[in-house]
Amino acid sequence: MDGESMSEKLDPPKKRKEDSSSSSSVPSEQRLHKRRQRKRNQQRKQGSLKELMERITSDDEGLGLSVASIRDLFVPVPSIQNQDLFWQSVPPICNPCTAVLDNTISANPKLLAREKKQQVKYQKKLKMQIQLGHISETERNEMWTKHSRVAKEGVSLLSSDRGKRKASQIENFASLLKHQLEKRTSKERLMVVDFGCGSGNVCLALAAHFSTVLFVLVDKKPYPLRLAERRAMEAGLRNVQVMQYAFSPDNLDAFLLGQGISDVVQEVQGKKEPERMRSFDIGIGLHCCGSFTDMVMEICYDRGATCIVCPCCNGAMTAETTCGYKYPRSTVFQEHMSQDEYLEQLSKSADDLENYDAKCLIEYDRAMWAKEKGFKKVDIWKLNPPESTPKHHVLCLQH
Repeated sequence: MDGESMSEKLDPPKKRKEDSSSSSSVPSEQRLHKRRQRKRNQQRKQGSLKELMERITSDDEGLGLSVASIRDLFVPVPSIQNQDLFWQSVPPICNPCTAVLDNTISANPKLLAREKKQQVKYQKKLKMQIQLGHISETERNEMWTKHSRVAKEGVSLLSSDRGKRKASQIENFASLLKHQLEKRTSKERLMVVDFGCGSGNVCLALAAHFSTVLFVLVDKKPYPLRLAERRAMEAGLRNVQVMQYAFSPDNLDAFLLGQGISDVVQEVQGKKEPERMRSFDIGIGLHCCGSFTDMVMEICYDRGATCIVCPCCNGAMTAETTCGYKYPRSTVFQEHMSQDEYLEQLSKSADDLENYDAKCLIEYDRAMWAKEKGFKKVDIWKLNPPESTPKHHVLCLQH
């Protein structure tokens, strides 16, 4: 067995034990030293962050608002009325709790086979954990129910746990969108653009419920868009378009030309010519990463559209990945911190759940930018319940 007998494995020489013991003590000391270093570095960073946040919010030099008061400005999104009625209007393939990837929807047998293999692997892993005594049979069943994606045919699009959390996020966006639609007086068909739509988990459910609204799902990756398109056609939705587009600061004006748009509406109805993109009414984005959030806000401002966005991944931003935008975004915050302080301290800390207040300050800065730009109404919310995702701050900007 790899050049070593079974007896040697079971009863190794004493010298080998001594050598192993003495040699293992060195890495152990090194690991302890590194842990102490990491802890000191973390404490140093936390101290710098605390000083920065105190400077930003102080009465004398800063905003004159405490961090706690800024945190309290983010209020829960009102719960959607008739929750059961909402989901009754959503076909199973558009519901994140019931959507299944089969050969028809996936159209990628290799990917589907790999996903199934992953589920078998996870099942074996849990079985091994039971044999080792790390978990009980009850715990194994709970973990399997929560995280597995096994379905009768194919695999579930999301695990049970992720599906429930995604459904909660969708309900929040449905509530905010319903509020916006109720205020509209124009009889013209409204257009909602979903920026960074992925496979359509958010807007396919919304499109099924708000059937008189046209939804345009935009993403830079082709395969998730194909999934969104097939799911829409499987559900028979007649108010969905998909569009592949990789946004950058220098191509925002070209977005409305509609190049690369695929109109599921026309395909379902058997028409050949797709409807061209036009100026849209509402832009939404769930978990737009880093500077993409600010790009979506800019696009909505330039087009005179309402913007509903839930930002994430602020910590990934660097001086090279800001898409040319200046940070902090608002002049109010720029008076109290530099871009380096924003990116290296505030932004990086915001992705750490222990630095929740840093995330609140970043989204408050974006809200202040929106007010300075001239959005007539700026509301700052948090998803309800906030446990549906750690990145639960929502900005709703209206012209």
